[in-house]
Amino acid sequence: MLKRPIALTFMLVTSLAFLGGCGSQESDLDENGIVVDEMPQDRRIGVIEELDDNDTVGTHRLRLDDGDTILLQSAAINLDDDKYDEVGVEVRGVITYTKGNKPLMEVTNIDVLEDYIIEDTKAAEWTEYDGALFSIRYRDDFAMEKSDGEVTFTLEIEPDEEDAESSDEPMKDIFTVSYAPKGEEKDLLAYLGLESDGAEHLLPAGLARSKVGVLNLDALKKDENGVVTFYVEGENNFFELSFEVSDHENALKHENLFYEMLGSFDLKGDIPEGFEEMDNSLMESRTLDVDSIHSGEASTQTYTVDLSNYESFESDTVGFSLQYPKSWYFEGSNSSESGVSQVYNFGDESFDEGGSALVTMSVMSSDPSTSTVTADGKSLGFNDKGGTVDVVYKGNGRYFRFSGPKDMQQTLINMAASVSE
Repeated sequence: MLKRPIALTFMLVTSLAFLGGCGSQESDLDENGIVVDEMPQDRRIGVIEELDDNDTVGTHRLRLDDGDTILLQSAAINLDDDKYDEVGVEVRGVITYTKGNKPLMEVTNIDVLEDYIIEDTKAAEWTEYDGALFSIRYRDDFAMEKSDGEVTFTLEIEPDEEDAESSDEPMKDIFTVSYAPKGEEKDLLAYLGLESDGAEHLLPAGLARSKVGVLNLDALKKDENGVVTFYVEGENNFFELSFEVSDHENALKHENLFYEMLGSFDLKGDIPEGFEEMDNSLMESRTLDVDSIHSGEASTQTYTVDLSNYESFESDTVGFSLQYPKSWYFEGSNSSESGVSQVYNFGDESFDEGGSALVTMSVMSSDPSTSTVTADGKSLGFNDKGGTVDVVYKGNGRYFRFSGPKDMQQTLINMAASVSE
């Protein structure tokens, strides 16, 4: 009675092996000719490099012709093999994305390209547009074009082969600063046709209060049809700073890049009257208050920092780097809080899909902490607000405040202690 099922099973396996052998010859077959992997594979060409940072997802990276990189890892292939050292290769495998939106390939096959020429690709660097009315930092792989009343920074995106077939026009990421002299409209509200800056007028117009630039200027923000615009008032001109990001794999990275540009915006000779005096006096009074608080008793509680499951975030324009949990997302934004020049949100869900910030980091002009703690020998500012806490890294003339719920206090301390300028 047991022989018939065994015979039937043998016939079924034999039939499958025959059918597998007649399938696509591009599929991977095992020693019996059976298809073992029909998943379509991605292909990339470049040079394999070993990662220096052991905390980063993946073990290696592939440097592409355009200077960009993707992360690599492999359970099947030794990526440290000498035959892949300093030569051009084509890697094949399945690309997924980390929680930080970084491409990561699980490599299943590598071909060495004998005729590949390794070019010394120049990495993009930050430079500055220095105009009569304003200055702003931008990356030099963006094309800068100036016309009457407008300065545009454009980066053309090389499409994938699939995108190239479906679109006649190349994708572009664009940051624009336009400006117009004040005429009959004496203030920003009149310029935008608003009766007041109350919520009853801002909300119907799709506007929200914000802050922009190194001077922390008051602004109104509008997000419409994929274009984000900030409206700013100078003493003699109105400014519109807008950016639009195309739909591509580096969209999130470029959106954060635009927020970096926005944070570097600086007015020249068109600063609203009384702004500097008001800002300096406010900064001075806040500093005196903090100094008087610190002259009292301070906490000496000591913490240990563990960054074993963290990865790096670096801002070239703001000039700092830090470590944040590997599985998290981040986004740059601006703040309406006085004395805050830049804000970064961190969370475990995509902000594009409605995720909320678990930790908010604010770059500040004065120290907001009321006591101190020690983390691996570093002195950090500290505020206990009951349900939430602030941890402050004291930098060179500025302060990095990490805010979040009290049950994430150790994460806040880890991130603050990892800041480097």
